[in-house]
Parts: sequence; structure tokens; C-alpha cells
Amino acid sequence: MKQNNFFNKMKKQFRKIFKELKNKNTSFFVLALCICLISTAIIWKYTNNDKNNTIVKEDDKGSDSLSANEDPYKDYVEKTMDEYQRALEEQKKNDKEKEENILDSFEKPISGKISREFNIDELIYFEAIEEWRTHQGIDIQPDGDLNVYSSYDGVVDKVNRNSIVGVEIVINHGNDILTVYNCLSSSAVKLGDNVKKGQKIGTLGVIENIEMSEVPHLHYEIVVKGKNYDPSSYYED
Repeated sequence: MKQNNFFNKMKKQFRKIFKELKNKNTSFFVLALCICLISTAIIWKYTNNDKNNTIVKEDDKGSDSLSANEDPYKDYVEKTMDEYQRALEEQKKNDKEKEENILDSFEKPISGKISREFNIDELIYFEAIEEWRTHQGIDIQPDGDLNVYSSYDGVVDKVNRNSIVGVEIVINHGNDILTVYNCLSSSAVKLGDNVKKGQKIGTLGVIENIEMSEVPHLHYEIVVKGKNYDPSSYYED
């Protein structure tokens, strides 16, 4: 029936929208809820109206009135869904622009030269742990100052210390953008701290780490939506 086909189409559209909304912000969840409530009200009204329309008088057959299989709300619902889809696409575009603006505004976490490049396509052997691994960031050898600074405004997501990478600090900059700072000897921030671009977050020192560096260096990563990107694209010597 046309009615069932229409409802099935709506179900598919809702599944598609909520799949894309999985990683979106709260405002869009609220908007999605409003769309659901409006659509539910329309469907409820349509269903009741459809039941009434099925009782058709014999002398009304062949007239210009709506038949029971016609959908008086279909155009409105489809228009609402189309408008929401356009709003979702616009939000995606805005998120992409915000992401690019943040990355373009990044500052160097430390002044120095890149001693080891980003490499996620080839395995590198790390003698300290006797394992082959990819290198998901860059190593920066400082030119004097051993202080490490936040690349951008954000919130401290993690402060860890272990014998492999020394002190590790992870900062969340919003828009699913993280920066990771490894091989520090000490931290100047704690979990949950708000930090500003250029704020000191820790200090380098000689530590035992997976790269067995003879001199202090910073292992620096940029992660966007769970994927590591080459920091050298935003870091200039």
C-alpha cells in the first residue's frame, strides 16, 4: 500500500539522519527530537484522518474528494525532512570550517627541528620494547627551551606517566580534535584543566622511552575524529 511505502521511506530517512547524528553536538539532537515529535503528530493525525476517509458514502464515489489511499500530509512531511537534511549538511559544512580554522590556528608546542617524521604506512622497530610500530606523530628536538606549550585552547583529557613514553598529556580542542604530547619529564597541568593556546603544559627531560632518544625530544600527535594526521603540515621549522 502507498501508506506503508511512505512510512517505510520515512523510517529509512530517520535511520540515515540519526546515523549521521551519532557524533554531532547536543543542539542537533534536540532538533532531531523536535522533528520526531512533529512527524509523530502528523502521522497520528493522518492515521485518524485516514480511518475517517475509509468510510466513503456510495454517492461520493467518483467525486473530487480525497480517497482513502491519498496522503494529505506526505508533501509536508517530506518537506520537513528535506529541510532537516539541508540543516544537517549545513552543520557538517560549518563543523568542517571550524575544524580547519582550529588547525590553521595551531601554534608550535615547542621550538626546534623535526628529528623523526610522521609515518603510518611503514613499521619502525623500537628496540626498547622490541616491537614494530608505526610512528603516528613527529618527534621535535628542542633548540634550547625545554618547556612544552599547548597548540590551542582546550581541556586536558589525560595526564599519564609510564616507563615507555614518560609523561603523556592529551588536550581536547573541541570538534573532535586532540593533540598528544609524549616524552615529557613533568606536567604543569592536571586532568580537567582549561588551557589556552601557548600556555605551558609541561617540561621535557631525558627519559627512558620507546625511541631511546639520547637527547630530550617531544613526540607530538594531532588526532582528528580518531584519525592521526601529519603534524608537520601545521608545524614549520
